[in-house]
Amino acid sequence: MTVLSPIGDGSVALISGFDDDTGGGGLFLYDGHDLERLDDLPTTGIASANGGLARVLRGRDDDPGSRFIRYEPDGARHEEYVEGLVDPHDVAWVGDSFAVACAGANTIVFVAEAGGVERVWKAPGSGDAWHLNSLVVVDGELHVMAFGRFERHREWAEDSIGTGFVMNVVTGREVVNGLSSPHHPRLVDGEWIVCNSGTGELLRIGEDGRIGGRAVLAGWARGLAVLESALLVGESRGRDEPAGAKATIATVDRASWEVVGRIPVPVREIYDIVVVPRSLAEALSGLPAGT
Repeated sequence: MTVLSPIGDGSVALISGFDDDTGGGGLFLYDGHDLERLDDLPTTGIASANGGLARVLRGRDDDPGSRFIRYEPDGARHEEYVEGLVDPHDVAWVGDSFAVACAGANTIVFVAEAGGVERVWKAPGSGDAWHLNSLVVVDGELHVMAFGRFERHREWAEDSIGTGFVMNVVTGREVVNGLSSPHHPRLVDGEWIVCNSGTGELLRIGEDGRIGGRAVLAGWARGLAVLESALLVGESRGRDEPAGAKATIATVDRASWEVVGRIPVPVREIYDIVVVPRSLAEALSGLPAGT
């Protein structure tokens, strides 16, 4: 089923994705009617900042760094290879730099707007212990999502049911916990909306920790954009599914908390969904594929 999503006048959604089988992926534009592929660079996190856009390209936990790309509002591009971006996931603007969650090194690396690493925050444990992934700024303070407080590399792969959490990086306090392989927390009207990826659900969680809404999704839940009347949620295909399987974006009605439509996306995995001004998307739409 396909239902047009009410993104709003003057705005569009940008969607990032990747396919480890083919090495492809890309950046996609969705205007509520049509989906357009802007390029084919395998991409994880994207973030709107200062009228422009930042993105990190898909990396591996055995690579010492990854490519970080920043676009000006007119589409002008700045790219650098940043040492320390080990298996980078999400990116967020924190007011003076870009924070990048690096799952492979259990770190958050802060990249200066002018380029280069400013500082690094590290969680306890070796390698990909916590699986730090999604970032969000709330009241000026950075929050990070993790699969759990583990000590060893990929220890979370043994059992991470109910161990995931959202943590205030400034205070170290867990503001939401009891999650399963979660991604993309968003604080909306005093409630947290999170992709509980391990159970294939989208959850709305109140201040008391109780679940006030639950939407069952058709895939690995990752990537979340909050619209006025709906939510756009990525549904990635499992890495053990047959080659050629493609992702979808579910449209969840915020009033009924039901999936009311799906948008096919020609990539295996979706990472991020960000709403940006149409003018920025138009500036980016002239980018040649594979650049």
